[in-house]
Amino acid sequence: MKNVACRVLAVVMVFVMMAPMVGFAVEMEDVTRAEFVTMLGRLHEYGNETIGVPGVGAFYERYLVWAVEMGIMHGDENGDLMPQAFITREQMAVVVYRYIEVFGLWGYFQSDFGSTMAMFWDVIDISLWARSPVEILRLHSIVRGNISYFRPQDHLSRAEAIVMFVRISSAVYDLLHPFY
Repeated sequence: MKNVACRVLAVVMVFVMMAPMVGFAVEMEDVTRAEFVTMLGRLHEYGNETIGVPGVGAFYERYLVWAVEMGIMHGDENGDLMPQAFITREQMAVVVYRYIEVFGLWGYFQSDFGSTMAMFWDVIDISLWARSPVEILRLHSIVRGNISYFRPQDHLSRAEAIVMFVRISSAVYDLLHPFY
């Protein structure tokens, strides 16, 4: 239990730094695409790899460049990365899927391919480009819905982002950086 508590505390501390100081409502705030990529980049750096040059450009710039170079994040049809736009749950799923794919992390996650009957009831609302990543992440228990609904077009809240990163860090970094 101490391991879990320390891990959660470490992850929360990394991401709360990004939260604006507005009281206790922070966890319900929506996350921008720049913030999400920055959080993902900071989690990746926890694995002992520094991304870009710290302190150069906007707080998210080096992480956004990294995500594009690695093929983790793409822009719209015009190439606009829309860093200040809120990230939707389906966009988050695609970014996380690409991150796991690019760095070959699938072996860290348990899969539950026997649960294919427990699909999200709003699967028809998930954009075609996001359906496969959402389903694969669901089968690996990385994404979950709310009473069997994924809510693909909803903005990702800061609390949902933290839960996602705790799941990733729990799977990938426990053996790399164990807390005893």
